[in-house]
Amino acid sequence: MIRFLHIENVALIKQLDIDFDCGFTVLTGETGSGKSMIIDALNMVLGQRPPKDIIRHGENECYIYVLFDAISDSVEKELNAEGVSLDEDGTLMISRRYNADGKSTFKINNRTVPVSIVKSVASYVISVSEQHDSYSLLNDSLHVNFLDAYTSSIIPKHSETFAQYKASLVEYNVAKKKYSDHIANASDKEAKLEFLRFQQKEISSAKLKPGEEAELLSEKEKIKNSELIVNAVKGTLSLLSGGIKPGAYDKISGAYDNIEKIKELVAEGEEIYAKLGSVLTDLEDTIKRISQIDTGVFDDPTAELDRIEARLDLISRLENKYGDSEQEIIQYLDDITSQISDLEQYDFTLSEYEKLVSDTLDAAVNVAKKLRYEREEGAKKLTEAINRELLFLDMEKVLFKVEFEQLLEPDARGIDNVTFYIRTNSGEPFKSLSTVSSGGELSRIMLSLKTVLSSCDGVGTVVFDEIDTGVSGKTSSKIGISLKNLSKSRQVICVTHSAQVSAIAEHHFKISKNEIDGRTFTTVTPLDNSSRVQEIARILGGVTITDSVIKTAEELIQQGINN
Repeated sequence: MIRFLHIENVALIKQLDIDFDCGFTVLTGETGSGKSMIIDALNMVLGQRPPKDIIRHGENECYIYVLFDAISDSVEKELNAEGVSLDEDGTLMISRRYNADGKSTFKINNRTVPVSIVKSVASYVISVSEQHDSYSLLNDSLHVNFLDAYTSSIIPKHSETFAQYKASLVEYNVAKKKYSDHIANASDKEAKLEFLRFQQKEISSAKLKPGEEAELLSEKEKIKNSELIVNAVKGTLSLLSGGIKPGAYDKISGAYDNIEKIKELVAEGEEIYAKLGSVLTDLEDTIKRISQIDTGVFDDPTAELDRIEARLDLISRLENKYGDSEQEIIQYLDDITSQISDLEQYDFTLSEYEKLVSDTLDAAVNVAKKLRYEREEGAKKLTEAINRELLFLDMEKVLFKVEFEQLLEPDARGIDNVTFYIRTNSGEPFKSLSTVSSGGELSRIMLSLKTVLSSCDGVGTVVFDEIDTGVSGKTSSKIGISLKNLSKSRQVICVTHSAQVSAIAEHHFKISKNEIDGRTFTTVTPLDNSSRVQEIARILGGVTITDSVIKTAEELIQQGINN
C-alpha cells in the first residue's frame, strides 16, 4: 500500500506530502484545486508519460517519490524476479526526477533503473484507474490472464494445468521447428548432399585429434631447440653422474659413507646421515628422469619440421573453414554427418517428423481442452459475480459475459481466445469491453470487475479518479459501499466529487488552491470529523451551506460509519 507520497514542482504544487493509511481514502476539493495534478504526479512516478507543461512555472524540474509498505510475500517474490529487493524495513520507494529538457531519472530504493522496470514493478503494487485511461481490463488480449487468475482462485489446480499446457506447447513448437527445418533442408537436396559429403571427406581424411595443434607446436619448438636441449641434458648428467671427474652423486655418496662411520659418535649424526641418504635417493630419481628426457633428436630434423609445418597448415585451413579448434571441427563433422543421414533418409525422416508434430499437437490440444473446461467453469462464476455487482451499482440493464473463440492452432493462451463482452442496454448486442465509451458507465463497470477480481489480484493499492462522475446520489452511495468493501482486501484511494462516496470513506483529504504573494499553491489537508462535515456540506450545498445541509452531511457520515 502507499504509505507516503511526495510531490515537488508539479503544476500548481510547489511541495506536497501526503501520509496515507490503509482502508478507504478519498480526496475532494473544488474544481481546479489540483486533484488531477496529484493523479498526474502519481502516474508520472509510476512510469507514465508526463502531461504537457507539468513542471511548475519558473522551475527547471519536478520531483516525485512514492513509498510503499505492507507488501505481501507473493508480490515480494515477483519483485525479486524483476531484480528488485525491498529495503531493510520492508518498504519500496519509487522516485522520478523530470527536467525541462524532457529527461527523466527513475530510481527504486535509490538505485537508478530504466522506466521499463518501474512500469513492471508498479504493476505488482498499484493500479490507477482513470475514466479515459486504457487500463489493462480494456485490453482484449489480456482478458485471458484475468480469467486465469480468477479461475485459479476457485480451482486451485488450474495453475498446474496451465503449467502442463505450456510444457506441452514447448514440445509442439520444437517438433514444428524440426519439421520446418527438415523441409527447408530438402530443397536442392542433391546439391546439399554433394557439398556436405565433400566437407565430410575433407575433415575425415585429416583425422584430427583434440589438442593436436598444441602438441605439434610444442614438438616444433623442441626440434628447433634440440641442440640446446641435448647439450643441457648431457651437461646436467655429467655434473650429476660424473665422468672423468667425480659428479655430484659421487661426492654426496662419499659424504654419506663418511658420516656413516661417525653417526653414533656425534650429536645429530643420525639425523645428518638420514638426510644425506634422502638426498642420494632423490638425486638417483632425478638422474633417471633427466636421462629419459626426449631431446627431440631426429635423423633428419628438417624433414620432421616440414611434416609438422604441413600438418599445422592443414589444421589452420580447416579451422578457417569449420571452427576455431580441433574440437569444434570434429563437432561440425558430427553435425554434417547427421545432416547427411537425414538427407539420405529424407522421406523416412519426414514421416517421423510429421508423426512427432501430430503427436505433440494432440498432446497439447488434450491439455488445452482441460484448460478450456476449467476456464469455462471460472467464466461462469466470474460472470455471475460481476453481474451481481453491476446490479448492485444500479446497472440492471448492463450484462457481462465471457466469450471463447477457438483458435486455428494452440498458442501461448491455449486453444481459445478469451474476450470480455458487455451489453449496456436491453435489446442491444453484446460488444467487447474495449468498445464501452461512456465515462460514468465505464467507471462503474471497471469498479465491478476490480471488486470481483480483487480476490485473485495481489495489487495492494487501487486508485480511482472520479469514478462517480455522472451518477445519481443513490448510485454514488452504492459505489461508496463497493469501494469500502474493496478496501477490506487492499488500500483504496479515490478522487471524488460525490458527497455520498466521501461520507463512507475512512480517511478524507481536502485539496485546496491558495494564492500567496501573487503565486498559486495547491495544498492537501487531512480532515477531522468537524472539518469533514464542512467539506461534505460544501459538496452538497455549493456556495451556500445551510444548517439543513450540515445536518445532511452529518447523517451521510453516520450512514457511512454504519456501512
